[in-house]
Amino acid sequence: MVSLIKYMLTFNKIVELSSFVKTAEYYEISPPAVSAQIKKLENKLGYKLFNRTTRIVHLTERGVAFYEHTKKVQELLKNTEKLYLNVNENPKGELKIVVSEIICHQLLFKYLNEFITMYPEINLKIEIREEVPNFIANKIDFLIGFRIDLKGLSPNLIAQKILSSKLLLVCTPEHEKFIGRPKSLKDIKKFRFLYHYLTPTPESFDSLTGLKLELRQSNLLLNTQNAIISLILKNIGVSILPDNKVYKYLNDGSLIRLLPSFDFGTMDQYFFYDKGNSHLPTHKAFLNFMKEKIRLYQNIY
Repeated sequence: MVSLIKYMLTFNKIVELSSFVKTAEYYEISPPAVSAQIKKLENKLGYKLFNRTTRIVHLTERGVAFYEHTKKVQELLKNTEKLYLNVNENPKGELKIVVSEIICHQLLFKYLNEFITMYPEINLKIEIREEVPNFIANKIDFLIGFRIDLKGLSPNLIAQKILSSKLLLVCTPEHEKFIGRPKSLKDIKKFRFLYHYLTPTPESFDSLTGLKLELRQSNLLLNTQNAIISLILKNIGVSILPDNKVYKYLNDGSLIRLLPSFDFGTMDQYFFYDKGNSHLPTHKAFLNFMKEKIRLYQNIY
């Protein structure tokens, strides 16, 4: 078994470097020794892996299929090595975390100092976004606070719900007095709506809420919810926003709800991670920490 793994790793390196000679240099052995390992591997498998000319190395059809399997085995070996090298050490390394602008201050930033004090050798690369990024293509370790369709993504991706935010129609008391209090959904069209660039049209609000709202088109399109709230506070318009984003403004009276008895739907926010990495010390430390803080957050909101 040990010899088979050795031959397999040599095979992978030949594919990566497209050269028997360069592979020999990498492992500091002779080219004939590399050729001998591949010959033994081919004998074990019962088929050829390479078509070779004097200068060019090509995989056979079966060689291509075999490489797809050996890449996965090599990645598993790397992760296993990381696990056992760090088992008796403090977790260390780098994690890439993407967090939504909606939830970053209320959840991640609230407990961040506690985490970096507990794990000083873990470096966090944090990006704040409002659009949903591609988890795999962007090599993200943890994704916090997004709505996302998991279809077509890695089957290893785990989604833990953080909370469901109630969507509210809000404006300032002054703006309501100026425009007039709406009594039904049809009355909303007299208000200027402020749109997020992810929901840039009246139709996109219909899709978000599942309603036919007949909203007025706006000439203002913004890229963050904080910007939308800032303009609402300046009496420029109204918008539909998640309750955990506007609750403090509702509590201090600077914003009010329009049509408070009407259900505009909810926005689910999730915590995503790849279960294939959850055993690694750095990932495990952050995962366990966040699961505990999510439970606290759910009790608050």
